Amino acid sequence: QALRIGGSSVLFGKRNFAISRLFSSFSQHEQSQQVRSNPKLESLRRELQARGVDGMIIPSDDPHLSEYVAACFERRAYISGFTGSAGTAVITMDRALVWTDSRYWLQAEAELEAGWELQRSGSIDVPSVSDFVGKEFADGKVVAIDARVTSAKLASTLVEALNKFGGGQLECWQENPIDLIWGDQRPQLPSEKLRVHPIEYAGESASDKIERVRTIMRKNG
Repeated sequence: QALRIGGSSVLFGKRNFAISRLFSSFSQHEQSQQVRSNPKLESLRRELQARGVDGMIIPSDDPHLSEYVAACFERRAYISGFTGSAGTAVITMDRALVWTDSRYWLQAEAELEAGWELQRSGSIDVPSVSDFVGKEFADGKVVAIDARVTSAKLASTLVEALNKFGGGQLECWQENPIDLIWGDQRPQLPSEKLRVHPIEYAGESASDKIERVRTIMRKNG
């Protein structure tokens, strides 16, 4: 039905921006499905298969969950080509998608490499990352995350969605196969000296903060 309506797409595009955007999204999806050649994606899928998982979720964060990360932690940018500071990638064995908000739609359209699909977060009929993952990895499929750069909130949301939609599994790793693909081209870890924030601005010393964390850890066994 959508294709038959598409016969009047120019007319509808002038009258209704939403319908025009719908056909634009369909066209981009169709083109993404046709363009499959992407050596980095294919290499990553081989790594995932070797580890016995069906896909992987790649956030934009570093181990400190910073918004702006050092170059060596820009794994989502490296694997997809999209360099915006906000976005989450999901890779399955036959699709590769990036979710980002409206600030970055035009940038993502321009930067995403072959084989990638843009998911415009907040748009009608665009599922959240967790809902997509829950449905895509149902029936016992396994999706992996790098636990070092994934927030507890995102991980718990993913687990809830996997349970809700059909029993998929979330596997937490302490390594990242993207680093193997990146190889010697991956930038080095930052080596600059740490800067101690003055107590008058921090409000509490690092040792006191650490002790509070340890108290909570002991309380929770």
